[in-house]
Amino acid sequence: MKIELIKNSCLRTEQFFTLIVICLVSFDYYYHQSDQNNIIAYNIPDPVECTGIFNICTDVGKERLGRQSMRAIHEQMDGDKDGFFQSSESTDLKIALNQAEEHAQQESYEPSSELIDLLKRTYRTEEIAFEVKRKLTENSLMTAKEQMNKISKMQKGVFHALRIAHTNCIVNVKERLTEIHDEYVEREER
Repeated sequence: MKIELIKNSCLRTEQFFTLIVICLVSFDYYYHQSDQNNIIAYNIPDPVECTGIFNICTDVGKERLGRQSMRAIHEQMDGDKDGFFQSSESTDLKIALNQAEEHAQQESYEPSSELIDLLKRTYRTEEIAFEVKRKLTENSLMTAKEQMNKISKMQKGVFHALRIAHTNCIVNVKERLTEIHDEYVEREER
């Protein structure tokens, strides 16, 4: 009886592993095909053409991808199926951009005194709020450092280390310390 149970459990284990292998192979097969279909349909540059440490595509890949994206955008905007800009659209766009640039250069914009006063008051208010938040962050950082020092002292004993590891206090304090440090760095950069 026990031998039959062991044989049945071995068969079930083998069947389970076989099922897993079949699922993985079929998933890889279908994923690979859909990836190839996307490359063919959208003419995405092949990763072999990409070079460099961050896989930056070559200039040929960039130009091809840029032209295709411009065609797709143009098709969506105009409903044209060819995906190319017409010469009249291109010249109209250039003329409009040149006119806008000339208009911006000719007019000199001077903000009103009310706007300047409002901006000064806003700056002062933001500066005060920043200082308050900076002080709070510094206090939180000091508290977290003190707690970390207490915990590290408690870890020196065998039983204390087991108790601390069990309660995950170190993880919570480290997470809070990194959050506070990130907030402090962000506020310093502002």
